[in-house]
Amino acid sequence: MTAPSLSAFELRVMEVLWTHGALSIRQIQELLYEQSSPAYTTVQTIVYRLEKKRAVRRTRKIGSAHIFETVIPPEAPDRRR
Repeated sequence: MTAPSLSAFELRVMEVLWTHGALSIRQIQELLYEQSSPAYTTVQTIVYRLEKKRAVRRTRKIGSAHIFETVIPPEAPDRRR
């Protein structure tokens, strides 16, 4: 299986997950907010795209929040985009 090609923002989301482990979309957004101010729905869209690319997966659900973790290692993604 080849590594997915990731956009710059997708790569930033993946870096947050690689650094901090499994997180909810809200937690990802809050960690990204330290660098910029993405909207929750923007982060949600990117996480869902990453899930479709099979770069992340849902591991469990806490209340209404899904927890996501990386599937691919940090050296795997195609960083050309």
